[in-house]
Amino acid sequence: MNIKTKCVVVGASAVGSAAAYYLSKKGIDVALLEEHPIAGKFHKCSGLFSKKGLEKTGLKYKESILNPIRKARIVFPEDEFEVGSSIIQAYVTNRQKLDEMFCEQANHAGASVFFNKRFESGFLVNDKVLSNFSGNFSAESEFLLGCDGVNSTVSAVFGFPKISSDNIALAYEVEIGNCNIAEKDKVIVFLNQKKYPGFFAWMIPVSESIARIGVATNKHEKLNLSKQNLFFEKQIIDILKGKKIKIIRDFYHTIPIQIRQTTQKSNVLLVGDSAGQTKSTTGGGVIFGTQCAKIAADSIESTIKNNIPLNYEYLWRNDVGKTLYAHRKMREVYNWLDNSSLNIMSKSFKLFNGPSLLSKYGDMDNILA
Repeated sequence: MNIKTKCVVVGASAVGSAAAYYLSKKGIDVALLEEHPIAGKFHKCSGLFSKKGLEKTGLKYKESILNPIRKARIVFPEDEFEVGSSIIQAYVTNRQKLDEMFCEQANHAGASVFFNKRFESGFLVNDKVLSNFSGNFSAESEFLLGCDGVNSTVSAVFGFPKISSDNIALAYEVEIGNCNIAEKDKVIVFLNQKKYPGFFAWMIPVSESIARIGVATNKHEKLNLSKQNLFFEKQIIDILKGKKIKIIRDFYHTIPIQIRQTTQKSNVLLVGDSAGQTKSTTGGGVIFGTQCAKIAADSIESTIKNNIPLNYEYLWRNDVGKTLYAHRKMREVYNWLDNSSLNIMSKSFKLFNGPSLLSKYGDMDNILA
């Protein structure tokens, strides 16, 4: 089967589906292709997103909400403090449902959605993109958006610069039932460079009895040791003790923590994790990925309707890129610190009323706000 369309979007997770939605709402023909039989990441995500960020997408998401989050406990090697308030800051979601909802909205907006279509090869010919997919499926389009994750096939086929392995964090998460969660509106973050080098560990409450417990590190060979360390944390022991716990799911996942050097080649664009458009501090990619998807849609519309040269690369870096760059610098500073420095930082932060100020003025996404 061969189709012709203005835009092809590869990958029907949240960002790819959002890109197809934004393009379709502008009246631009778009085909959204997904390699699996359904949309989404199959729950391979912690599913914690800022309330402001979800609202900014402009897409319906509320049916995916499992639990509101108001507070966070930050645990250092020898100290800890709490931030937050009575106001909802974030939502724990059913990530698979969120992905499927975004895909359905793209379809309802006019996008043609095709499943079981894995991107295999592509060529640029006279300002057209010819794409080949599994199942003897091909597409001819004016624009191609690769929203197919950190190990993007679109990126590899079209020769985009690679993201180095030391700029990819390896994560593990397990969702556990029959837990004892005293405060279901509070996440716990563990910062410890010996136990969780180059990243951190976490506990995200889904309900009073279900927790998502995970860890990530950019020292891939130390992930198994980091997992062991996490389950010896007092806070995690308290959550799990006294009950016959139930493993609901677990998974490994890779997270880009650096922006790809180039995200646009002619009329082939990378968006979301494939572009490295994630917060280097936390690994979150949906909120910034959807913002970049909007920018991609705006840029494509300007090219089609006003004959303005496609300038997605400049536009997203000049907008979202500033905040992502700030997150990257914070990650570099954090990676430079040892545990002694972390303890000094924690005590100093508390001394100068940092937790209160962060609770009042902090923003989960935009650290430049």
